[in-house]
Amino acid sequence: FETSHAEIGGYLLGIWGLPDVTVLTVACHHRPLQIPPEGFSPLTAIHVANALLETRAGRPTKPDSEYLSFLGLTDHLRSWEILADHAWERSKRR
Repeated sequence: FETSHAEIGGYLLGIWGLPDVTVLTVACHHRPLQIPPEGFSPLTAIHVANALLETRAGRPTKPDSEYLSFLGLTDHLRSWEILADHAWERSKRR
């Protein structure tokens, strides 16, 4: 079908009537520059969280550096990685 789970998920959420911000966040979380960046948003959070989780799961993934740079958030990445590491360790102790 030449599409991804993100695009199919976004499409389904749209059919089900979820808000546009939710549909776009899911559909574009792998390629956030598909929509014009407007600042930190749910898309930013999900895009970065997905990359951090994939990395911790053994599939090294980096957030889109161009996207983070455009938003002026590149300097935040290291602190997000540290927070993700702490959350990952806490989740393993449960």
